[in-house]
Amino acid sequence: MLSEMFLARLRTSQTPLYQLAGKAGADPFWVSRLVSAALAVKARDERVVRLGRLVGLSEEQIFGESPAEITPLPEGFSVRVGTPLAVVEAQMLQETLRATKGNKTLTAKLLGINPSTVSRKLKRANVEKLS
Repeated sequence: MLSEMFLARLRTSQTPLYQLAGKAGADPFWVSRLVSAALAVKARDERVVRLGRLVGLSEEQIFGESPAEITPLPEGFSVRVGTPLAVVEAQMLQETLRATKGNKTLTAKLLGINPSTVSRKLKRANVEKLS
């Protein structure tokens, strides 16, 4: 997934997108779709890496959050066979939120789900705890 920093740098670049596209060896139409977030890209797409370098970003900054923002999961984190999926899901969500210091957007990115899904699942978990 592309970082917001990367997309913002492309959108605000002093160099026109068609020129950046030419320097990166990419089609200008492809770049405009990329910037409008209407295009999914494969991880570590070389055209994206070249574009990112042209606007002064490292590969890490292009494709995601800095590892410094993520606390590693505890070493003993495990799930027993036979644990209900709802329980496993809740534990994974809770641990990922803890690892990202409560950042729901980053939690969603790491889990491969929509940020609104994270919020919905948290609300549902809190309602169930109150019941």
